[in-house]
Amino acid sequence: MKVHSKQLFYSILFLLIAARIQADEFLYKQMSISEGFPPYIQHIYTEENGFVWISSKQGLGKFNGYELKSYFHDNKNPYSLPGNEIYQIEEDSLHTLWILTNNGTVHYQPDTDRFIPVLDENGKALKATALCKLPGKILLTGQDKLYQYTYNEKQVKTLLQIKTPSPFLICKMVPWDTHTLLCISQWQGITLVDTRNGERRPSPLPNEREITHVLIDHDENIWATSYNRGITCFDRQGNIHATYNTENRKLSHNVILCLSEHKGKIWAGTDGGGINIIHPQTDSVTILKHLPGDKNSLPINSIQCLFQRDGQEDTWAGSVKGGLINIRHSIVRSYSDVPLGYTNGCDMKSHR
Repeated sequence: MKVHSKQLFYSILFLLIAARIQADEFLYKQMSISEGFPPYIQHIYTEENGFVWISSKQGLGKFNGYELKSYFHDNKNPYSLPGNEIYQIEEDSLHTLWILTNNGTVHYQPDTDRFIPVLDENGKALKATALCKLPGKILLTGQDKLYQYTYNEKQVKTLLQIKTPSPFLICKMVPWDTHTLLCISQWQGITLVDTRNGERRPSPLPNEREITHVLIDHDENIWATSYNRGITCFDRQGNIHATYNTENRKLSHNVILCLSEHKGKIWAGTDGGGINIIHPQTDSVTILKHLPGDKNSLPINSIQCLFQRDGQEDTWAGSVKGGLINIRHSIVRSYSDVPLGYTNGCDMKSHR
């Protein structure tokens, strides 16, 4: 009888350990304001070599894993940033880093640690607000114009004028099909632009003027957000596949500040509700959230931007008032710092 009881005990212990190991857990490392990081991080980009670039309205930063180097506009230095407000950071297929600022576009030259101005066909500084990578070329937009840069010519040329009755400030461009871009404006919603003639036409998504963020995933599903309305998933024809909000108890917050896709899951940074990870296959949501008193939880609940590079495990999050956060998947968690009797710290998962 004692032998059977001992075997039962070890069997139960093994099952508990196995369940603990399989539980979703994340490790967080915060690089805060006290370490020189800006409080509001608007953009993040990680290079293949591991450097992490971040931006705020006060300039640009390069993080090597140990220290942050900051870059600002300097009137006396022609190879400094042309402007301190960063619109986009992107690496092309030849591993050239493009930085779009409020006063011009530059290439970063790592050997000299300089920023080289990008000029148009007339020799003038290119002022672009968004960049989109396509096979063999890059498309940029600014002042209702579409520009093209080909890897063969290595020269920016004006492609066409976007036909619009009023200015439409594009902050993001996403390929829609072989000759159409889905263009997103921060305050004017979305529109489709034909890259052959510059014609604008409505997208199939309803209430397109109210849309604030759009993500097209690897399965061609369209994830869209509107202010304080959560997230809606559409097909290419504009039919709703799923909705996620606080009303149906799927999200922790309805104000979505950013969207990204990683390993088939949709990550959403919220304005006070942490990070919501949508699992489309099961229609479930994992919530990463700061829990007071639990230092193992997400350090801060307002997430402005997210970045994950294909083939890498790390997620980088830019917070509101909390600097930069590195997130890694883990199967180990320590409870040594959880206050006695504090039940939040003993949950294996910080999600619903």
